[in-house]
Amino acid sequence: MTDDGTISRFDRASHYYQTDSIPYRKISADRVSQLVEPASNDVILDMGCGTGTQLIELAGRIKRGIGIDLSSGMVQRANDLLKKSKCSNLEFHVGDFLTPERTVSLDKMKINKIISNYALHHLSLADKKRALEKMLRITGDHLEMIVIGDLMFFDDPRNYTGQYDQIGYGPGTDLPSYADELADLFDRSCFSVTLDSIHPLVGVLKAVRKF
Repeated sequence: MTDDGTISRFDRASHYYQTDSIPYRKISADRVSQLVEPASNDVILDMGCGTGTQLIELAGRIKRGIGIDLSSGMVQRANDLLKKSKCSNLEFHVGDFLTPERTVSLDKMKINKIISNYALHHLSLADKKRALEKMLRITGDHLEMIVIGDLMFFDDPRNYTGQYDQIGYGPGTDLPSYADELADLFDRSCFSVTLDSIHPLVGVLKAVRKF
């Protein structure tokens, strides 16, 4: 579970946070936006939205976007950027993977797609499972797909210690899982899961609902 120290760290970072400051975080975000296949009738939830730039970039191609982040500082910055963008179909709220509806009733929004980029790795594998269960609960029968870009290991991370800065991995604070462990959280009878490796330690998981 995310602790108060992590929240404080992101509140402080909100003043200077930029998605493209870490090369692979930006590459991952772009891949997530591509794989989610944005469409004019989509209601997309961005979990761990940070400053909201990814949803703002998608706004012109979707019906509605909702972003949640555990950091009130990040949410404030997202709302400031939203005002400048003049997008009328987005909103940002404080919430996290385990308590996403802390300040907004998400289960009433008919969310059909969920995205998350570089956020889930702050949780243990057990809490990642709980987070997925929350995603399924708040979306119900409306959910079509979940697309997650993140630190996820396709190889032993010790083989890439010289690249940690490029991918944004901090072994002392981050809790990435192996890619197969993340895929195994999904019920394969209900979801078709694909993994896209963009670096041996970074990937994008796409889970499409089987109807």
